[in-house]
Amino acid sequence: MGRLPAAWQQSDMTRAFAETALAPLGGPEHAHLLTTLRVFLEHGGSATARALGLRRNTVAARLRQVRERLGVPLDDPGNRLALQMARRAMSTP
Repeated sequence: MGRLPAAWQQSDMTRAFAETALAPLGGPEHAHLLTTLRVFLEHGGSATARALGLRRNTVAARLRQVRERLGVPLDDPGNRLALQMARRAMSTP
């Protein structure tokens, strides 16, 4: 089951998309936003705040910043899938 996502994550096209899509969250000054996005994509909802050990309001503020920087709504399942694939592509060698 995991072979298809793994192949997508390792493709040059996915890596190029990832670099472009996640560029607004690059740099050490935005690492907390990328971490919040990662945990949100993995856990979603209020589980994100628990997983990060943060208040829901803090997570909501960070997710607003992520949405503004990326320019995509995070409530769209297609956007979440694309961002999750991009994030995973950036973390694979």
